[in-house]
Amino acid sequence: MRLVQDLQLRIFVCGKPWTLDSAIQEQLFLVGREAVINALRHSQATEIEVEIQYLRDLLRVFVRDNGCGINPEAVQRECDSHWGLRGMRERAENIGARFGIWSRAGAGTEVRVAFRLTRNDNP
Repeated sequence: MRLVQDLQLRIFVCGKPWTLDSAIQEQLFLVGREAVINALRHSQATEIEVEIQYLRDLLRVFVRDNGCGINPEAVQRECDSHWGLRGMRERAENIGARFGIWSRAGAGTEVRVAFRLTRNDNP
């Protein structure tokens, strides 16, 4: 088991945060949490970054690590057997967000979620 001191976690928040519907906020949180947990459990990363970007009408969340990467076949299959990836994808799609993963063996992984704000989402 890796000691916590061997890992650097950085969180960046860019832009002015806005309030979201609590159900949407919860789903975005759960996707981000799963991405961080996957990186901690599986990637052997020494660095994990979470970046949250509040743009004018778009919220983007990135979780990046410098770990071992994910099997490319698991990333590309819609019906992968890895519940974490499938669960993140389904959560994002259920709220109308775009979801993507970039990974390469030995080069780490980046999970991306983008949620477009509509007038009804931000009171």
